[in-house]
Amino acid sequence: MRKRKNIAVIIFMLSSLFLVNFSSPGLSFADRVGLKSGREIAGDILENTDKYIKLNYQGVILTYWREDIAYIKSDASPAATAVIYSPPFSYQHDALKEAGLKTSRKSFLWQVNSGTNTSYILGSLHLATKEIYPLNRVIEDAFDESDTLAVEADVTEGGLAASMEMMGKGMYPLGQTLEAGISRRTLALLMERLKELSMDINMLNMYRPWFLAMQLEIMELLKLGFDPNYGIDMYFLKRAKEGKDIEELESISYQLKLFDNLTDKEQDIFLFSTLIDLNLLEEKMEKIIASWKTGDADAMERMLREGLEKYPEMRVVYDKIIFNRNRNMAEKIAGFLNSGRTYFIIVGAAHLIGREGIIQILKDKGYDIKQI
Repeated sequence: MRKRKNIAVIIFMLSSLFLVNFSSPGLSFADRVGLKSGREIAGDILENTDKYIKLNYQGVILTYWREDIAYIKSDASPAATAVIYSPPFSYQHDALKEAGLKTSRKSFLWQVNSGTNTSYILGSLHLATKEIYPLNRVIEDAFDESDTLAVEADVTEGGLAASMEMMGKGMYPLGQTLEAGISRRTLALLMERLKELSMDINMLNMYRPWFLAMQLEIMELLKLGFDPNYGIDMYFLKRAKEGKDIEELESISYQLKLFDNLTDKEQDIFLFSTLIDLNLLEEKMEKIIASWKTGDADAMERMLREGLEKYPEMRVVYDKIIFNRNRNMAEKIAGFLNSGRTYFIIVGAAHLIGREGIIQILKDKGYDIKQI
């Protein structure tokens, strides 16, 4: 695909719906592909040639070139888990916590004083790499001081039902197709991308544009080594299971309805924007990670706004997926802040930044907030 202008579409990366694809213990696979990078991916091999392998990973078709593959294993019985890490990430929590970095630089963390108690709001990267750990010690300490963890949605509780709901909303009813439902310019970009992936559009014609956009971005992120098991949400959700209360700001079903309610035109521009952005995803993710690690909210906001400046028709999508949710979540957070309990609140980093972000909304309500 030719290099085009970059549109900073970071909605999916900063949406906890990404995690639904990976949170279903009911899914199991018989084939495992080990990469020379050290990662192992389990799924169902669809095509095995002398040049590449196509793997069905929870509905996402991944292509791996032979030169990148270290081994392939096929079992008579399905694998117990979808993705296996060595050592499993869940076993590393205590070690990572103890190794927490002490640094004077800011984190993507805000301290909120309500007058009666103090709580914390952390901007999350829903998918990340192991290189972001150990976290800044101030983040770990804030979590330890808190009574309750609040997240957009507890994806660890969704299971197979959440994945099935997502697939149901992400697919067209019988008789409708993706090819007929998107514009010519989007279809042309999609065909170009599918040619690179050695995929036929008939394999994807049942997917709605928003769902396909998510799958394509997941494919690229997985190839780059990003994974929800290293995401900030998952890290603290697993730790909170050891003794803290967990509350939701929204729910998986609520977030799915947001995407399901996008109009055909809105879904089309969403898919178009994602397709343009895919070839620049690695560069974009490096900038996002760097901004998050240094607490550079201004840089994060510039990336979010860039797409709106170049494609103002995306504004209505941003309103539905980000800005309207900011106001709703800020109202619920205000309730938490007045409860007398100490909350550790995690939302996608995109929800915190800028004039329409949760932090500014809470400041306008009179809360004393500082980044730490």
